Amino acid sequence: MLEGFADAPPELLVLFGGEEDLLTGYLGMMGLLFALASTIYVLLAIQSLRSEETDGRSEAVLATAVGRPAWIGSWVAATALGTVLLLTAAGVGTATGAVASTGDGDLFGEVLLGHVVHAPAVWAVLGFAALLYAAVPRLLGLAWVVFGYAFLLGFFAPLLDAPDWAISLSPFEHIGEAPADEISGVAMLALTGIAAALVAAALAAFRRRDLTSD
Repeated sequence: MLEGFADAPPELLVLFGGEEDLLTGYLGMMGLLFALASTIYVLLAIQSLRSEETDGRSEAVLATAVGRPAWIGSWVAATALGTVLLLTAAGVGTATGAVASTGDGDLFGEVLLGHVVHAPAVWAVLGFAALLYAAVPRLLGLAWVVFGYAFLLGFFAPLLDAPDWAISLSPFEHIGEAPADEISGVAMLALTGIAAALVAAALAAFRRRDLTSD
């Protein structure tokens, strides 16, 4: 699995935790990579919600008995569930490859868990994007700034020598990249709470604002 890193420069190896922890660092980084990929799915889903509105389809739905909170809430809930499914599928694939390459069956559960535990961080971005859409839809693009920042810090913070406060601004830097790091249950609960609060604010904001066509 790691043969391709045999002659890698030290600057690259540090991204995976150094040569001594290369295997677990690589597997942990894969969990982060798929979490960020799931974030792209989340942002595209909220953009689709915006398209439903600008194309006039949401107005037809909301003219029925479907209420505004139910409409946006069901969309967000389905997206949140899709995130878990994506991370689970990615975790199974990575874990299977890790076990096949190393012969260490104990890695399967650790690697799978290391993927799925990132769901609360993705949900936090989902909540932020939903709130932007619900309150100020023209600023929805700011959610992509959060993604870009998280990607930059997640992969290049050691090379950039980023300060701790800058790293802590990314929602993906608190849970831990298992199996290289211990998982923080407190961070998972906190991010889940933040996501829930953002979604609740989005439901309230969408109830108040007018639908737009641009």
